[in-house]
Amino acid sequence: MIEGKILGNQRVVLVNGRELDIKKSIAIVNHSPTGFSWGYGGSGPAQLALAILLEFYTEAESLMLYQDFKEEFLVKIPSGASFSLPTAAITAWANEKLFVYKLLNDHDFLLIITERMKKYGGSFVKALADCVFCADKFNLTILVREFTKYFIEYKNENLMPDKR
Repeated sequence: MIEGKILGNQRVVLVNGRELDIKKSIAIVNHSPTGFSWGYGGSGPAQLALAILLEFYTEAESLMLYQDFKEEFLVKIPSGASFSLPTAAITAWANEKLFVYKLLNDHDFLLIITERMKKYGGSFVKALADCVFCADKFNLTILVREFTKYFIEYKNENLMPDKR
């Protein structure tokens, strides 16, 4: 659980009950040396987003995601309020974003997933896989982002039904 608390004029963030330290995130990108914040789209929330993601992901993954994370989660919290964010919601969101990034940037991975879709999918999923093979980069991005759940279903070959 990620918890943000306002104690006087200081903001404290806990990750699974342990206080989140700003130092690791500042060493990577120094947005807000004065501390974490939330409830708007500025430097304090950016620093907090990076620090939270660094608790669960590599530096490269965190840097890829933190501005979107800030917009998706931290901007929406009222600035004067404490908050709680379930860790599972954060990691599910981030894992989906990373999966989409991999699909769009690793042609071999995309090929494996779409081949599974063609082999095991119903008529819609097979048609979606055909569209992927024909799409340019721009339209591929739209297909993958709009139909992410279908690609995720075919991520793990162990979950595919047996051949009949």
